[in-house]
Amino acid sequence: MYILDTDIFSLAYTTARPNMALRNRIARATKGNIFLSIVTVKESCRGALGLVGRYNHDQDRRLLSAYELFEKVLRSIGALTILPFDNECYDIRLDEQRIPALNRRRHPEDSRIAATALRFDLTLVTRNEQDYQGIVGLRVENWLQVS
Repeated sequence: MYILDTDIFSLAYTTARPNMALRNRIARATKGNIFLSIVTVKESCRGALGLVGRYNHDQDRRLLSAYELFEKVLRSIGALTILPFDNECYDIRLDEQRIPALNRRRHPEDSRIAATALRFDLTLVTRNEQDYQGIVGLRVENWLQVS
């Protein structure tokens, strides 16, 4: 079972030209085996809403594209199971033996997603493997890497 990091989720679902190979790989996974962290939900919604806010005046038609992106984010999120960042995730994130302080400082959101993956015993799908180096017990796969 897998959890997508925010970058992979965006590349598969919310960019102007989604990565169809990635999306197909996600689709081939058994239904119910692909998850999102609530952290990814927050990051994705924040990004889309940031664009809505930036173009939120009647003289800029980019507002229409911003709303379209926000709708796409919401629909894509709705197709996947969302996992919480709960007390166990919080405790895992603060455990120096599992997630070093350097990871938490440099990549706070990524370390929350990693803690969620550890909590639910999931493999993390990312193309930013270096962001997760040093996290003990975390399984990572890069589905964009050509073998």
